[in-house]
Amino acid sequence: LNTYGEVWQWQTDRPDADRGLFSLLDLSVSSPIIKMCPYGNSGQMFVLTKETLALVNLSDKEVLAQIPVDNIMNADNSGHYTLYYSSRMDAVIIGAGIGSSTYAYRLSDGGELDVLDVELPGDVKDVIDYDGATYFATDGGGLVRWESETSSIVFTPSNSTLSGFAVHSLFIDSDNNLWIGTYRNGLNLLSPYLDKVATYSMKNGMLRHNVVSAVYVHDNKIFAGLDGGGFAIIDAKTNTSRSINSSNSGLPGDNVVGMAGVGKNIWLGIYRHGLYRYDIESDDLHY
Repeated sequence: LNTYGEVWQWQTDRPDADRGLFSLLDLSVSSPIIKMCPYGNSGQMFVLTKETLALVNLSDKEVLAQIPVDNIMNADNSGHYTLYYSSRMDAVIIGAGIGSSTYAYRLSDGGELDVLDVELPGDVKDVIDYDGATYFATDGGGLVRWESETSSIVFTPSNSTLSGFAVHSLFIDSDNNLWIGTYRNGLNLLSPYLDKVATYSMKNGMLRHNVVSAVYVHDNKIFAGLDGGGFAIIDAKTNTSRSINSSNSGLPGDNVVGMAGVGKNIWLGIYRHGLYRYDIESDDLHY
């Protein structure tokens, strides 16, 4: 796809194809084409114009389905649109950067494109399926890990090690690492093998004191002993935290220097105050 909105195809069946010959495809869609993305592995493409979203079979140049989108293609973004087919959502997603909404379409069993009634992150610059979720790069709102309308996590410089609020590009490499390109704030790496983006610290306000003792993980909760602040309970799903200390509970001291979790109980070694057991389910402390 070139800047004139034309689609050119490599001619593999010509004897002189090694010379790099391309031919212009005459597709029966309104032109010029702005973006295109693959759909499955059968030579089909979604193509986006100012007027329509269409599914095209490139081998026979047949338009399989199309739907008008001229009412949403009015973003003041110099024509930079995002088009991505999410196999996880079974939907093709259209984004238009800052100040714009995001739309999703699905191919019905009857072969028609239908707009989905689903609320997605706005200001989207790029989209990618990764690690069991769909990630949205937003221009000003950070990186959104979207699992459903009721389950999502937003990474920003305020609550994680992400280096910028404006995320413009996403890319998965051959080792299944996610590279995150920010606007004027460098390149970030999210890797299941090396590290996670989320950071819990005093600097970003997720912890009120430094972590001093062992950390225990149970379900989606992270428990950490704090130096002078009792112990913290971090909800990794909602990205919120609270602390249990001597001022809001029966904890006799705020220096939790040792921690060991066994099932639904956590044993806390408290400096000069002995050993306490915390029941995760009942939220109770026992001497």
